[in-house]
Amino acid sequence: MSRIGHHNSVYIFFWWNRPLHPERSNSARHTTHALHFSLSVLILVSACFSVNAQISERLLGLYQHAESLADRGQYDAALTVYQEVLHQNPEFAEAYSGIGYVYWNTDKPDQALKAFKKALTLNHRLVKAHIGIGHILSARREHLEAIAHYETALEINPKLGWLHSTLADLLARQHRDSEAVRHYQTALHPMAPPPMITTSGCL
Repeated sequence: MSRIGHHNSVYIFFWWNRPLHPERSNSARHTTHALHFSLSVLILVSACFSVNAQISERLLGLYQHAESLADRGQYDAALTVYQEVLHQNPEFAEAYSGIGYVYWNTDKPDQALKAFKKALTLNHRLVKAHIGIGHILSARREHLEAIAHYETALEINPKLGWLHSTLADLLARQHRDSEAVRHYQTALHPMAPPPMITTSGCL
C-alpha cells in the first residue's frame, strides 16, 4: 500500500463470512462451487490500512459495520458505509474489496471487477480481491485467468482449504490432473490458523 506513514503493530481479528450470490447463467453454475458456498476467511487487519498515520478506531469500526451489513444481505446500506469509509480514507483497499462483493452479489460483475482491481492497486496482496476476481473470471469461463488469481491468493494464504478445492475443480477442467490432485489433497488436510503478519502485505 502506498505512502504508509506509521506502521504500528495493531491487530484486529474478525470473520468474513459472506454467501456468494449464484450466477444466473447455466454455464456459470458449472464453474465452481465457489458460487454457492460461504466465504469463511479469517482476516488479519493491521495498521497497514493507514495512510500517513494509524487508521482511526472509528474508521475501522465503520468498515466492520459495512462488513456486517453485507453479511446480512443489506447491500445498499453496506455500499453506503463502504463509500463513507473511502471518503475518509481513499486508500482503504479492503473497502474497495467489500464494494466488489456487494456488486458481485447484486449481479453487477463489471462494477465488481473494477472495484476488485482498484483494491489490488492499493494492496496487491489482498486475498479477498484476488478471490473475487477469480470468481468473476470463472463465471465468465475465463478459467486460465481465474486460476492465476486463485493461485496468487493461495500463495498469500495457503490455509484456505475450500479455495484449494475450487482451484482443483478448475485445474481438472483444464486437464491439469496432477496439479488438481495436489490441491484436492491439500483441501482435505486439517486447517491451521493463518500466520501472524506484521508487514503491509496483510490479507
